[in-house]
Amino acid sequence: MPFTYLPAQNGRVKQNQIRNTAMGTLLFEQNIDTIIKEAVFKELRFVGVKTDSPNIKLSGEVQEFLIDDLGYSVDWTLRVRYVVTKNDGTLSYDSLKNIQKRTSKFANVFGALNEIIKANIEELIKDEAFRNAIK
Repeated sequence: MPFTYLPAQNGRVKQNQIRNTAMGTLLFEQNIDTIIKEAVFKELRFVGVKTDSPNIKLSGEVQEFLIDDLGYSVDWTLRVRYVVTKNDGTLSYDSLKNIQKRTSKFANVFGALNEIIKANIEELIKDEAFRNAIK
Protein backbone atom coordinates (compact mmCIF):
# COMPACT_ATOMS: atom_id res chain seq x y z
CA MET A 1 0.00 0.00 0.00
CA PRO A 2 1.98 3.03 -1.18
CA PHE A 3 1.94 6.28 0.73
CA THR A 4 3.77 9.33 -0.55
CA TYR A 5 4.90 12.63 0.96
CA LEU A 6 4.45 15.33 -1.70
CA PRO A 7 6.38 18.15 0.03
CA ALA A 8 9.50 15.95 -0.11
CA GLN A 9 8.90 14.93 -3.71
CA ASN A 10 8.79 18.52 -4.88
CA GLY A 11 11.92 19.35 -2.89
CA ARG A 12 10.42 21.65 -0.26
CA VAL A 13 11.58 19.40 2.59
CA LYS A 14 13.45 16.16 3.24
CA GLN A 15 11.58 12.83 3.37
CA ASN A 16 11.80 12.84 7.18
CA GLN A 17 11.04 16.52 7.76
CA ILE A 18 7.85 18.39 8.62
CA ARG A 19 7.73 21.86 7.13
CA ASN A 20 7.68 24.60 9.75
CA THR A 21 7.77 28.38 9.62
CA ALA A 22 10.14 29.14 12.50
CA MET A 23 13.88 28.76 12.39
CA GLY A 24 15.29 25.27 12.58
CA THR A 25 14.10 22.00 11.12
CA LEU A 26 12.00 19.17 12.49
CA LEU A 27 13.60 15.88 11.44
CA PHE A 28 12.37 12.43 12.43
CA GLU A 29 14.01 9.02 12.40
CA GLN A 30 11.43 7.71 9.93
CA ASN A 31 10.17 9.27 6.73
CA ILE A 32 6.88 11.14 7.07
CA ASP A 33 5.06 8.89 4.57
CA THR A 34 6.07 5.87 6.67
CA ILE A 35 4.92 7.52 9.91
CA ILE A 36 1.50 8.33 8.42
CA LYS A 37 1.08 4.94 6.75
CA GLU A 38 1.93 3.02 9.94
CA ALA A 39 -0.40 5.23 11.99
CA VAL A 40 -3.27 4.71 9.52
CA PHE A 41 -2.95 0.93 9.52
CA LYS A 42 -2.56 0.75 13.31
CA GLU A 43 -5.71 2.84 13.83
CA LEU A 44 -7.65 0.78 11.28
CA ARG A 45 -6.63 -2.47 12.99
CA PHE A 46 -7.45 -0.94 16.38
CA VAL A 47 -11.05 -0.22 15.32
CA GLY A 48 -11.43 -3.69 13.80
CA VAL A 49 -10.84 -3.03 10.11
CA LYS A 50 -9.06 -5.84 8.29
CA THR A 51 -6.01 -4.33 6.60
CA ASP A 52 -4.78 -7.41 4.78
CA SER A 53 -7.54 -7.83 2.21
CA PRO A 54 -6.13 -9.02 -1.11
CA ASN A 55 -9.07 -7.43 -2.94
CA ILE A 56 -8.47 -3.77 -2.11
CA LYS A 57 -5.53 -1.40 -1.82
CA LEU A 58 -5.42 1.70 0.38
CA SER A 59 -2.92 4.36 -0.56
CA GLY A 60 -2.31 7.85 0.71
CA GLU A 61 -0.78 11.08 -0.47
CA VAL A 62 0.37 13.48 2.25
CA GLN A 63 -0.15 16.77 0.46
CA GLU A 64 0.72 19.07 3.33
CA PHE A 65 2.16 18.70 6.81
CA LEU A 66 2.86 22.13 8.19
CA ILE A 67 3.67 23.53 11.60
CA ASP A 68 3.18 27.30 11.59
CA ASP A 69 5.04 28.15 14.76
CA LEU A 70 5.59 31.87 14.29
CA GLY A 71 3.75 33.96 16.87
CA TYR A 72 2.16 33.06 20.19
CA SER A 73 0.56 29.76 19.18
CA VAL A 74 1.24 26.87 16.84
CA ASP A 75 -1.06 26.11 13.90
CA TRP A 76 -0.87 22.55 12.60
CA THR A 77 -2.11 21.43 9.18
CA LEU A 78 -2.23 17.86 7.94
CA ARG A 79 -3.84 17.23 4.55
CA VAL A 80 -3.93 13.66 3.25
CA ARG A 81 -5.62 12.27 0.14
CA TYR A 82 -6.78 8.69 0.70
CA VAL A 83 -7.51 6.37 -2.23
CA VAL A 84 -9.00 2.87 -2.21
CA THR A 85 -8.74 0.79 -5.37
CA LYS A 86 -9.79 -2.75 -6.15
CA ASN A 87 -7.38 -5.31 -7.60
CA ASP A 88 -8.72 -4.67 -11.09
CA GLY A 89 -7.76 -1.00 -10.74
CA THR A 90 -11.31 0.25 -10.17
CA LEU A 91 -11.42 3.34 -7.98
CA SER A 92 -13.64 2.75 -4.91
CA TYR A 93 -12.81 5.82 -2.84
CA ASP A 94 -10.91 9.08 -3.25
CA SER A 95 -11.12 11.78 -0.61
CA LEU A 96 -9.06 14.55 0.93
CA LYS A 97 -8.94 14.85 4.71
CA ASN A 98 -7.66 18.18 6.01
CA ILE A 99 -7.12 18.77 9.72
CA GLN A 100 -6.11 22.09 11.23
CA LYS A 101 -5.44 22.55 14.91
CA ARG A 102 -4.06 25.31 17.10
CA THR A 103 -1.98 24.54 20.18
CA SER A 104 -0.11 26.52 22.74
CA LYS A 105 3.44 27.48 21.86
CA PHE A 106 4.65 25.46 24.83
CA ALA A 107 2.55 22.34 24.25
CA ASN A 108 4.14 18.92 24.04
CA VAL A 109 5.21 18.75 20.38
CA PHE A 110 5.01 14.96 20.15
CA GLY A 111 1.62 14.89 21.85
CA ALA A 112 0.30 17.51 19.42
CA LEU A 113 1.84 15.65 16.50
CA ASN A 114 0.10 12.42 17.54
CA GLU A 115 -3.20 14.28 18.02
CA ILE A 116 -3.25 15.79 14.56
CA ILE A 117 -2.34 12.50 12.88
CA LYS A 118 -5.01 10.68 14.87
CA ALA A 119 -7.63 13.36 14.08
CA ASN A 120 -6.91 13.02 10.37
CA ILE A 121 -7.28 9.25 10.50
CA GLU A 122 -10.49 9.56 12.54
CA GLU A 123 -11.97 11.71 9.77
CA LEU A 124 -11.18 8.90 7.35
CA ILE A 125 -12.72 6.23 9.59
CA LYS A 126 -15.88 8.31 10.16
CA ASP A 127 -16.43 8.65 6.41
CA GLU A 128 -19.20 6.22 5.45
CA ALA A 129 -18.02 6.15 1.83
CA PHE A 130 -14.60 4.92 3.03
CA ARG A 131 -16.13 2.24 5.23
CA ASN A 132 -18.23 1.03 2.29
CA ALA A 133 -15.20 1.00 -0.02
CA ILE A 134 -13.18 -1.27 2.24
CA LYS A 135 -15.90 -3.88 2.86
